[in-house]
Amino acid sequence: MGIILKNDNQEIELDIKGYEVSIPVKSYWDNNWLVLSCRLTEGGRSMYGEFPGFMTMELQRLKTLLEEFQSGALSSVSWNGTEPNFAVYLSQNHLLTIFFYAETDGWEINFHKDATARDIEKLISFCSDSLSHYPVRNIGTK
Repeated sequence: MGIILKNDNQEIELDIKGYEVSIPVKSYWDNNWLVLSCRLTEGGRSMYGEFPGFMTMELQRLKTLLEEFQSGALSSVSWNGTEPNFAVYLSQNHLLTIFFYAETDGWEINFHKDATARDIEKLISFCSDSLSHYPVRNIGTK
């Protein structure tokens, strides 16, 4: 269900580990936080971090923005969740930037890649697959 992207000297792996609150509670917001894991490999060295980075509806928004970019309806994508620890940018010239900050470990990455159509499709599939396993939960009150 995760995604791996590579540039000339880096590899980034993103995966959704699940809901932050695994058992539904009576809180719309608490039910919809997702835990994101990120592994970056660069120069034979690997860094790994996890955090409750964004919400199910924000993941849906990222998917929609990527689809609109892919179809030509948007010239660029600039997205980040409520917590600014994870962001995805896609410029008009297809430069993809993924930002990740691991709060507990105090490190951050800026992954850059000239994105191919296949890379964009992989990102859309990552969003779709993650949402099929961890859909928006409308339990409780808003």
